[in-house]
Amino acid sequence: MELFRALLLEAKGEGFTAVRINPCRDMEGMATSKRLSTMYNRIAFAREVLGDEIDIAIEIHRELNGDESLMLCKMLEELNILFFEDPIRSENVETLKDFTAKTVVPIAAGERCISIQEFEMMLNAGMRIARPDVCTLGGFTGSMKVCALAEAHHAYIVPHVPVSVINIAASLHMASVIPNFLIMETFPPKTFKQALDCMGDYKFKLKDGYMEIPDGPGWGIELADNVGEIHPYVTIPWRLDQHNCYGGADTTNKTTEK
Repeated sequence: MELFRALLLEAKGEGFTAVRINPCRDMEGMATSKRLSTMYNRIAFAREVLGDEIDIAIEIHRELNGDESLMLCKMLEELNILFFEDPIRSENVETLKDFTAKTVVPIAAGERCISIQEFEMMLNAGMRIARPDVCTLGGFTGSMKVCALAEAHHAYIVPHVPVSVINIAASLHMASVIPNFLIMETFPPKTFKQALDCMGDYKFKLKDGYMEIPDGPGWGIELADNVGEIHPYVTIPWRLDQHNCYGGADTTNKTTEK
């Protein structure tokens, strides 16, 4: 837990206004009760370290079944969580509707949605934080439509920013022109440095937990001339098993408000 404490204090020291935590790691073989208490204790520890000065968001990443996810979400209500992301797989919207009706914690979802119709159904099911990805949702125009749908439901927008500097730039511009923007996702420090290496003369400026919006032509950025050499194309193995439907490893991510 000391490494966890150090990471939390590092984020706080750098001025970030929120951290996002995936509490589901390293629990293979645990009984349900032990898993739930372990996840709760990890998040409660983060709240103890950070106090009430920094928000805590939870990323489940569809790694729990619906019952476990709901039990954990109910346990966390006393910790004033910013949002609880992807508690269940979203193919069955009625299941999401049943989930949101049983907790006061705001539910976030939508990073894998590819149409405005999917977002409309999820908003009608009680999703409070929409997570459009400009790279998978028809670009800037499709994402702006989702922002308007969310506004009509009094829901907030947290852009999904997984890896791309173009995604970051477009998402920053989107966030700057909507009334229901909540907070911007960014990368862990090592990955953020790799992103900056892909950029031309202009580099994203991150200071005191806030990111400057590029003001150059277009999205305000250019890719480095040798970006293909820095990050050549690779094939990432994806897996689908009982608990997971994602590829590769995940890390604790930091987020920052506008």
